[in-house]
Amino acid sequence: MLKDGIIDGEKFFKGHGLVLQHKNGEEVNFSIDGSSNKITANSLASLGYWMMDYGYFFRQRYSLNIRHSSDFDGSGQQSIEINRADRDKYSSEWQLRLVYSEQTDNSDDFIYEAELISDTRTGYPYGSKNHGLRRFKVHCAFLNQSPTAATQWVAELYLPWKKDLERLQRASESLAHWVDAGLGMDVSCRPCARAAGLGGRIKPTKFSNHILKGFANKGLDLTNLRSKLKCKKCGQRDAILLHA
Repeated sequence: MLKDGIIDGEKFFKGHGLVLQHKNGEEVNFSIDGSSNKITANSLASLGYWMMDYGYFFRQRYSLNIRHSSDFDGSGQQSIEINRADRDKYSSEWQLRLVYSEQTDNSDDFIYEAELISDTRTGYPYGSKNHGLRRFKVHCAFLNQSPTAATQWVAELYLPWKKDLERLQRASESLAHWVDAGLGMDVSCRPCARAAGLGGRIKPTKFSNHILKGFANKGLDLTNLRSKLKCKKCGQRDAILLHA
């Protein structure tokens, strides 16, 4: 049985889907009958944060765009929005919005550390203030699904995302783990990508899992593989290794 999240204090979200948030020290969550899966705001917020490290993979595999805002609402809250990469970010196709707030106590119950940025504008021009490194915890997780549709979302997206994230994190440990995870590799040149700019497109060189297995059998690890890769265009050895 799905339990609705409590929708209050988040007027933008009202009536659009399922909202999970902390209330009176207790976390609102929903669970699924016959399953050990318990979805909480914290579990969604942790998943979204770590997915940012593998944005290329999730864009290629699931057509997702993962956006991070360092000042979500002008008060210093931060957010991550996961939406369809082939859609406008404001369309109904976006899947998940996660809002994080500063942790003010000394506990270790936080998700990540980042610089706290607050908007100082009162008009034009824009301005911001950097308050230094702070710890952030989940404030609210908004799932763009009705409670009745959330079960299907968990099965078709949440669980595959979670499984792939675990696979990607293991793969990043070594080339042998990369091969064992069954992944291929897309390689781009960092200087060329930087020169192309935000809107530029650099076609990556693709290595299949079979080719990577051959590299691993020759004793190469991720560090010396990267050092051996030389860009045909600029001649530099500064490769970006991307999971594919």
